[in-house]
Amino acid sequence: MSEISLSLSLGPEYPSWSRWEFKAHMAEIRLVWSLLRPQLSSEMGEVAIFETKLEEMLSAFEAGDQDGGRRAGWSLIRMDLTKIF
Repeated sequence: MSEISLSLSLGPEYPSWSRWEFKAHMAEIRLVWSLLRPQLSSEMGEVAIFETKLEEMLSAFEAGDQDGGRRAGWSLIRMDLTKIF
């Protein structure tokens, strides 16, 4: 969740000289998810909700929609993740 919190605090507002940091950060979130996804519980409904919101957040930030990215990110942080881990 710390990666998601960081993306919420910075979003696409990285200085122009560090746009590569934004892309690297988004790639890291996708990598961590790809490693965690196969290990999650059988509560597939909750996993699907998390995955949908995660993609919504990443897509919004990548499109420059900071508000949409933050809304999706905050909904991720508020989820009860004990149901899927």
